[in-house]
Amino acid sequence: MGPIESPGAVAAPGASVNDQLGRQVTPETKRQQNLTQVPIVATLVGANRCSGEGITVRGHAPVLDLCHALIRVGHDPKLALNAFRSGVLALVVRSIGEGARLTVADDRHGTPRLRRRQERRQRYAAGSPVTQIANRREVATSASDSALARPPGFQQGIAS
Repeated sequence: MGPIESPGAVAAPGASVNDQLGRQVTPETKRQQNLTQVPIVATLVGANRCSGEGITVRGHAPVLDLCHALIRVGHDPKLALNAFRSGVLALVVRSIGEGARLTVADDRHGTPRLRRRQERRQRYAAGSPVTQIANRREVATSASDSALARPPGFQQGIAS
């Protein structure tokens, strides 16, 4: 009887195969290809600051914010990131592309959860009420209009 080969040995090199339970298995050669790139090294400082590759960010999720900043600068989204705190590996991000798509937000009970990052357009707030009132005073042109712009009880030429 000849040697029995595993299904992975028969498959094409680098192709994924299914094991006996029907789960997808990645061959060892494909895993090694992903590890050839050197990960980005980042340093965590305090609770809200992270720096790596000459970029420093502050925020509630500094490692994820650093991933986002690295992508904007032009780094490969497939690169991994290792974050160290005081020389000890604290966090590994599989790819900065995945990290850039995430943020931390509180749920309805106040518990922080990972969420998808949503780019929000800059919103413009209404002007201050003081500015709006001042504009109305400038518009008053006739004597009767200017009397309307004065505070109640104000009489011209009489000091109280």
